[in-house]
Amino acid sequence: MSHPSLLRRLALSGALAAVLFASFLLIRAVAAFAATGLDVPDHARFERFLDKSDHRAEFTAFEAHLRKEGVAGVVPAWTLWRQGTDWRGLDEPAFAVPPRSQWSGIVPTLKLLREHVLPAVGPVEVVSGFRTERYNARAGGAAGSRHKWFEALDVVPERAWPRAELHETLLGVWRRRGPQTGFGLGLYGRTRFHVDTHRHRRW
Repeated sequence: MSHPSLLRRLALSGALAAVLFASFLLIRAVAAFAATGLDVPDHARFERFLDKSDHRAEFTAFEAHLRKEGVAGVVPAWTLWRQGTDWRGLDEPAFAVPPRSQWSGIVPTLKLLREHVLPAVGPVEVVSGFRTERYNARAGGAAGSRHKWFEALDVVPERAWPRAELHETLLGVWRRRGPQTGFGLGLYGRTRFHVDTHRHRRW
């Protein structure tokens, strides 16, 4: 086989691989939307965020912090930097970097999720973690939103739940475990709900 012919075949193989990878990313994005019914930014967008903003070293340090605190793997670490699901309409970044001084704030919430919420409702998708002051204000978030202090998560279950049954299950966990954990629970539309460990309360 001549070198030009081999090079053409390699080029075609590379192009095909690129198309297949792009299709895979699209399928994942569609699957995330189908699972949550929300516009959640995907991992490919997060990777571009890290590269464009030169935050990769900071994310590596954040992952190490989660491992040190024993909460790595409760949910994918990169989803904790998702700001929300209305980022397109707000023309705001889909992701934001929480200050290192606030990294410890998410640890009790991840422990609550792992030890009490996930056993009750199954795996969840984080749709909102840390939010900047600007994003929170433009999204209509509460002035005292614990997302700004990196203590709160909005999540949706990966499995299909009837809304009333999900709420009943979560309220049961909140009543049993809330006083000793500071479980703050917010119940929103469809199957989205809020979890934090700032103070035992619900809305």
